[in-house]
Amino acid sequence: MLLSCLQNYIPPESLTLSCPVCRQTSILPEKGVCALQNNFFITNLMEVLQREPECSRPEACSVLESVSAAAAGKPLCCPNHEGKVMEFYCESCETAMCLDCTGGEHRDHMTVPLRDVVEQHKAVLKTQLDAIRSRLPQLTAAIELVSEISRQLNERKTDAVTEINSTFEELERVLHQRKTAFITDLENICSTKQKVLHAQLSSLLQGKEHIQSSCSFTEQALSHGNATEVLLVQKQMSERVTALARHDFPEKPHQNAHLDCQVETEGLRRSIQNLGVLLTTSAVAHTSVATGEGLRHAATGQHQTITVTTKDK
Repeated sequence: MLLSCLQNYIPPESLTLSCPVCRQTSILPEKGVCALQNNFFITNLMEVLQREPECSRPEACSVLESVSAAAAGKPLCCPNHEGKVMEFYCESCETAMCLDCTGGEHRDHMTVPLRDVVEQHKAVLKTQLDAIRSRLPQLTAAIELVSEISRQLNERKTDAVTEINSTFEELERVLHQRKTAFITDLENICSTKQKVLHAQLSSLLQGKEHIQSSCSFTEQALSHGNATEVLLVQKQMSERVTALARHDFPEKPHQNAHLDCQVETEGLRRSIQNLGVLLTTSAVAHTSVATGEGLRHAATGQHQTITVTTKDK
């Protein structure tokens, strides 16, 4: 807790301090809140943990070894009594102190030599250290397993993308074939109709040309020929004009222009929208279970039933 928070927390002119966390009452030092002791065990431990990333040998950088090194170094001086070495430990307050502190605010507390507490905490840390080290193989195996699943997931994603591309490329090829066949059928129908219409147009144009040339020749004979010339061509022209007048020209169209393209795409669009499905679950092996007689009596060549119940994490 910050020093300013403690100063605001303690009532004015109070000689005692009630811990905001555990509610334990302690006697305030003569110098007030600023003279309160730190929990040096925790402080040293935090300093050690902050220094650990600089170490080049992670396997040698245990909390226990660092604390032991700190304990074997320069003695810690008491912040309340200048020049006094902290040689005792208050079990009630969980803090180190000097001899003068044991007769002061900690006089009613259970105190023991600091070296005994260090050994006790070292033993506890060793036990805890062994416990967490024993988990390393499990974590290593878990990392390998999760990494393998991640790798398999990426592989299956790649395979799925390949299959999707292949499927849709094949569909595009089939669609293009149908488009080509569709246009070919259209051209064949149109060509057949155009042949009939072109033949009819040719016959009509030819008949028109014959009538126009006969009319022109007859009109010139009547206008510019003498009596002898008119008599000479009269019979021939009369027969030609009479024949053309009686000729049955194909005036009615022999074909129609009916040609519509009907492509029903709505059903196909719906089919395309529903084309393919991605199958996945959140189930994991360690929570899924298998039950049934097949687990106990399964034999080669015989039908047995096993029920697998999948569950997510």
